[in-house]
Amino acid sequence: MATLKLYKQELQVAHERIRGHLEKISELTTMINDVQRVDYIKYRLMQIGGHDRAFRYIVSDLRYKGELEQLFDLPFDEILQAYLSMLDRRNRIVHKWTMSMWETGPVPTFVRYRYQQHISYLAETCSTANKSASSC
Repeated sequence: MATLKLYKQELQVAHERIRGHLEKISELTTMINDVQRVDYIKYRLMQIGGHDRAFRYIVSDLRYKGELEQLFDLPFDEILQAYLSMLDRRNRIVHKWTMSMWETGPVPTFVRYRYQQHISYLAETCSTANKSASSC
């Protein structure tokens, strides 16, 4: 009887661990799908509007209304906002330290070091410029 209880406890712990891993896998799969969807939409926008225009201008251009509605599966009025939110979500995944994560999370040490180097360079430049009678 005691071994049965021990087995059930071990099984419960294993199931909780598996559930945790499945949740992480589901999150990562969602992230991958979001990134792939935005990249596909960018690819299609290049086909629709050409390579020389910004994507947000293509998305808001009435000349491509039918193709955009078909691509996004949304009414034209909602496409720009949907594109911008998808792009923001993708950038938070792919470029998390270049987004607003710096406001809420710690700045990586290598970025802080580069920033301090840049500030000290600017200070040196200003001090040499002040000697030549110009101000920074």
